[in-house]
Amino acid sequence: MSSNKYSLAHLSSAEQILAHYEGLEPFPVFIKAFFRDNKKFGSRDRKEISNFCYSYFRLGKAFPDMPIRERILTGYFLCTQGQNDLLEITKPEWKSKLDLPLDEKISFLQQSYPDFSILSVFPFSKELSDDIDTNEFVLSHFIQPDLFLRLRPGRSGEVVKKLDAGGISFKPVGEFGLVLTNTTKLDMLGEPDKAFVVQDLSSQETSDFFPSRSELPARPAIWDACAGSGGKSIMAADFFPNASLFVSDERETILFNLRKRFDAAGIRNYKTLQLDLSVTHNRNNTSDSFFPAKGFDFVIADVPCSGSGTWGRNPWEMIVFPESELTHYQQLQQNILRQVMPHVKAGGYFLYITCSVYKPENEGAVDFILGNSSLTLQKKGLIKGYEQHADTMFAALFTLPV
Repeated sequence: MSSNKYSLAHLSSAEQILAHYEGLEPFPVFIKAFFRDNKKFGSRDRKEISNFCYSYFRLGKAFPDMPIRERILTGYFLCTQGQNDLLEITKPEWKSKLDLPLDEKISFLQQSYPDFSILSVFPFSKELSDDIDTNEFVLSHFIQPDLFLRLRPGRSGEVVKKLDAGGISFKPVGEFGLVLTNTTKLDMLGEPDKAFVVQDLSSQETSDFFPSRSELPARPAIWDACAGSGGKSIMAADFFPNASLFVSDERETILFNLRKRFDAAGIRNYKTLQLDLSVTHNRNNTSDSFFPAKGFDFVIADVPCSGSGTWGRNPWEMIVFPESELTHYQQLQQNILRQVMPHVKAGGYFLYITCSVYKPENEGAVDFILGNSSLTLQKKGLIKGYEQHADTMFAALFTLPV
């Protein structure tokens, strides 16, 4: 079979997959199950079929009534740079436009689809946070974000040496980071979390909002209240090596994996607690031993959110995320804040973080914190990952006056 016939067959497979996807689970889980049940597809087949599906999702809310195949091809046209045999066969009228920059491709499509605009791609764009360049932000969703590593203290030399030995291209980024292509295999680098952490650049840059070492005690008590997989806890341990870490999450499975990561990272001075901060928690012997009587020197709350700043990496969310969820997350964040803020010690610091680009979850939360606590704002801002092929995040640092 010719390569073009293979691609047409893969296009049909992508149509079949997308026709059955209802958004009830993350798309990678759904498509993995499809390939598991259809073992005839090799690795190259799976890659091309997945690429077609992701091209479909990167159109977001645009062209809602367009047939699936047309959406795939339109998204593929915008996501693909340079000449392409499949598009030349299926859309010969686009042949002269395949080498155009993305913004010019969009202008070309608008000649046939006058209702198509950048604002029609990203959902609920009227709710975007202050300071977002809407055009640049939305355009970034047609490009897969890069892969980022954070090098741990004293270990950068060995990581760079292994990358050089493996012929893997990379560039330094930020103070401790490396950027690699998103398809890079990291097997040759050894176990993650020892010498390096796989961590998005914007997540790394939340450390710019940490208080300085001089602003915390020599042995600070640090609580990562919504610890998740523990990436920010490990980063906090690297920045404050004499800290006592306290980490909590509502899911024991997450805490189990976090403990494994801490073991690999060599972190020993920590406590964990399974805790649902969305509801008022009852104090008991376990929680009493977890919470210091005078509070924490530094509290990090990377709260559950829409995840809208990561939709360039997870573009299916642009289609399946309902606007009603914004209100849900805003209420959830406020419930968590009510539980967390009282545990900041006088003179201590509180860092609020989301991977959202929506104002109700960002600036709205800052207003809620200021209106419902004695915390004062030190600094706040978007971390504009869309400028660097990374996720976009929001962070705000507060302190509790003595």
